[in-house]
Amino acid sequence: MTSASRADLDSAARVSLRQQEVVADLGERALETDDLEQLLADAADAVVETLDVAFASVLEVCPEGNGGRLRQGAGWSDECVGTHVSTAPDSQTGRALHVDGPVVVEDLHTAAVSGSELLADHGVVSGISVVIGCADDPWGVLGVHATEQRQFTDRDVTFVRSVANVLATGIEHARTERRFDAIFDDPNILVGLLEPDGTVLDINGTAMEYVDADLEDVTGDPFWETPWWIASGGDERADDLQSEAREWTERAAAGEYVEFETELTRPNGDRYTINGVFRPVTNDDGEVVSIIVSDRDVAERKRRERHLRDAKEQLEAATEAGAVGTWEWHIPENRMIVGTSFADTFGIDPDDAREGVPLEKFIDAIHEDDRDRVAAAINEAVETGDTYEEEYRVWNADDDLRWVVARGHVERDEDGNPVTFPGALTDITDRKRAELEAEKQRKEIQTLFDVLPVGVVVADEDGSLLRANNAAKEIWGGDVFDADDITEYEKYSAVWAETGEPVDPEDWTMSQVLRGEAVSEPNVYEIEPFDGDRRIVMEHGMPVRDERGNVSRAVVTLTDITERREYERALEERERQLSALMENVPGMVYRCRNERGWPMEFVSDACREITGYEPDALERGTVDYGEDIMVDEDREAVWNAIQRTTDDREPFSVTYRIETADGEIRWVRSYGRVLAADEGERATLEGIISDISDRKRLENDLKESNERLEQFAYAASHDLQEPLRMITSYLQLLEARYDDAFDEDGEEFLAYAVDGAERMREMIDGLLAYSRVETGGDPLEPVDLDCALADVLDDLQLHIEETDADVTVDDLPVVEGDASQLRQVLQNLLDNALTYHGDEPPRVRVDADRRGQEWAISVHDSGIGIDPADQERVFTVFDRLHTHEEHEGTGIGLALCQRIVERHGGEIWLESEPGEGTTFSFTLPAAE
Repeated sequence: MTSASRADLDSAARVSLRQQEVVADLGERALETDDLEQLLADAADAVVETLDVAFASVLEVCPEGNGGRLRQGAGWSDECVGTHVSTAPDSQTGRALHVDGPVVVEDLHTAAVSGSELLADHGVVSGISVVIGCADDPWGVLGVHATEQRQFTDRDVTFVRSVANVLATGIEHARTERRFDAIFDDPNILVGLLEPDGTVLDINGTAMEYVDADLEDVTGDPFWETPWWIASGGDERADDLQSEAREWTERAAAGEYVEFETELTRPNGDRYTINGVFRPVTNDDGEVVSIIVSDRDVAERKRRERHLRDAKEQLEAATEAGAVGTWEWHIPENRMIVGTSFADTFGIDPDDAREGVPLEKFIDAIHEDDRDRVAAAINEAVETGDTYEEEYRVWNADDDLRWVVARGHVERDEDGNPVTFPGALTDITDRKRAELEAEKQRKEIQTLFDVLPVGVVVADEDGSLLRANNAAKEIWGGDVFDADDITEYEKYSAVWAETGEPVDPEDWTMSQVLRGEAVSEPNVYEIEPFDGDRRIVMEHGMPVRDERGNVSRAVVTLTDITERREYERALEERERQLSALMENVPGMVYRCRNERGWPMEFVSDACREITGYEPDALERGTVDYGEDIMVDEDREAVWNAIQRTTDDREPFSVTYRIETADGEIRWVRSYGRVLAADEGERATLEGIISDISDRKRLENDLKESNERLEQFAYAASHDLQEPLRMITSYLQLLEARYDDAFDEDGEEFLAYAVDGAERMREMIDGLLAYSRVETGGDPLEPVDLDCALADVLDDLQLHIEETDADVTVDDLPVVEGDASQLRQVLQNLLDNALTYHGDEPPRVRVDADRRGQEWAISVHDSGIGIDPADQERVFTVFDRLHTHEEHEGTGIGLALCQRIVERHGGEIWLESEPGEGTTFSFTLPAAE
């Protein structure tokens, strides 16, 4: 590289650094200043000085699209500022508004675009025009104008575009501040801004009216220790309220959206109820950076005009941008040569850096999330020769994370090969932090807008509706806020709630606010939303003013008070219905703590009829339900039965005995459920206790009757066995001795008789087994159904092989039961599945499904199925769906299965369609 080219490089680097300093300085002002006009003027002066041109213009586009006006500039006379400028598509300014990217003109005399009359009068020849704001909705155009023909560099264009972006940030910052103040100072909403640890940053004026304190008194304190909660010190719930407020804050700090409603007390003793949310605000990395608490007073109270105070602190963020140094990468040797401060920024030894180190050492110091992107951008610049510019994070020598922006270009030799890659690095950490803080504030404002418990509508100065939150859309029945001016408000149908008179467009709160009125005493309307359901709403409104004091925006809040009135009426009706239900329910309604002794918190008046005690005696604890009323022998069984339902919150039903006040023993049934409890607290039970003494006596009588019937059936079946054996024996003897004496008909008749006797024996055996299910069974104990089914499959192995059946079995549970009887059930169901299989080999599957305290066992087959009309008959004793010639059997197998399942406290059922197979399912109690 020649000394001349090196001097040019140093000069270019100095120009680039100067431009960066200007952008950084303007960026700092954009985030700090509240004087937009001064910012625009300073930007124009800085552009003129930095690029050494005659003029700079900041053009604001007129809202109606009729050109623009020169808002600020440099080099123009005072008379020129404020003049109208054409934005026709063929003009330089108009082209900038209609194309994607800057418009650069070297000579207006030969260019395809024309200059405005203003430019022509001042001898402008060359220039750059860049849009301020987004291309879809530009605020205006930043122009740079030279009076001599000039070739602007890419660096110059980038500089002008950066200044335009800074101005867009400042303009949006000013708009955001005005919108935030209007929402924050709404007289109908209580708003607070907290640090993640709960420290109070700001509280709006509306909320401060509820306590006897100034903003300075609460700023910096933990939110739960502020007067809103301490003011309730005379309330026995004061400690609980502070604990709740702290818990809500900590949950929001963990990222949770926390809704709440609580009752507080003013310093003068008046109670009020607030309803709202704790909403976390997060940064781009998902970290909670602040908490917004927004709520409203939902108690009916007298509205008064509030004197609002400006309570929102201005964003404070200092940005400092300065060059860290320049670099020169010798590409063929892969040698990066940098200065001391540059090396320190990347944590590299300065001595090594002066001699030159591989590029990879610098790449390794870049934050891992940015590293691949930066490396790819460097490679692209080397391959294409494009200008290089990247913004990224880097770990310095002190292991601190810094934000930097790197700009450079690739130099090539005569053959076009990349030789050197010089550039400059700027530390933008402070500016970046300020930008992140500004973004945090923007998110806070957006979050506040989205989560406000009332509707919010924002209009432009001409009355066109710009934005509405979801609450407002719900109130009006949809996204219907598309009016372009006040005259179109007539499509929103409403009458004054007090008089019933129609609401004209100029009567709406929005119209009043656009006229400059602050509507703190609410307007109350009865509206007809677009979804057809009439509602009553009250509206407040505040104007947003620009730097000249003119109304530039209008913000209106809407509160739907229809639901509140309907809720109050519904609550009264529910209380009436509940009272009537309590009086007529057939039993004692109760709520008690889940503790031994069952301490009652509430019992209904039916307590007198069932227990003989007064309800308040149980509620006060003078009579203990568990100790004084429940029979001793039943207490432990009841406790265990209910505790088994606590984890899965299943309803419980237990039967036990009580002793009434006059000493009578009664049977009762308690049906209820366990309610969830907060951590560290005992759960509670709610339910109904019914007197079933009469039914219990009937059950005992029925049980005794059934036992006698079983004894009779057993005796009758047993007594039939002897004559049946005699008949069978003589028939067999007759067949053996006189076989030659019978002709063909005789032999057939004899065979019928033997077969009928055999089937009669099978039916009697089945009837004996059916009658002995209760009396002949073993006690219930844990049974492993996997083992039981394995025994059954061994017994049916020959049948399975003969039918070429495919039997699959899922894991089966351990249940409470009689192992022998459960094997009988499984064998009967599997034998049927193997028998009634149709033309194809049978496919059988056995599985289980947990249902609370029970298991449902199912046997699925692919057989001939059962017609729905016949499905009830299959469980009837001796009722067969097929003839003996079609399928053998006694007709008692499924009836026996049903009897066994019912003995186990379960039920059995089937699901089937003809030709589609059958599924038999039955329930059994799970083993403890």
